[in-house]
Amino acid sequence: MARKDRPIIVSIYAALQMLVGLFILLSGLFILVIGTAIFTDFVNNVPELAPLATILAVIWAAFIITGLIVFLIGYGLWKMNVVAWLITIILLGLNTVSILLAYDTILFLIEQGAYSFLVPAIIQILLFVYFIKISDKFR
Repeated sequence: MARKDRPIIVSIYAALQMLVGLFILLSGLFILVIGTAIFTDFVNNVPELAPLATILAVIWAAFIITGLIVFLIGYGLWKMNVVAWLITIILLGLNTVSILLAYDTILFLIEQGAYSFLVPAIIQILLFVYFIKISDKFR
């Protein structure tokens, strides 16, 4: 889809999504490089820690897979792909439902004077409504 046909909010959201995906990927690579170097030294000194290598591998794999998925969703939104839109709607919908289900917690935080959570919650809800409203632009 041409840049002029893509709504600016979708462009911003997709670009941020791709940046977050790259950050998660880089974090996974950091865990791989630094974690392996540090862990190898520990295993040489304490062989009983060797089974923990599996845990490190699982954490590394989770970061890499999550980073790839987040990046690909952002790229799909950039290309105005309907599958990326659907995944985004599902995730934003789940976030919106969790915000609404936390009604008692929200009231408690407001009573305590803690308003900082309101901005992200309102942004999530507005994004959910906006992405539903522009569904016809995705192919």
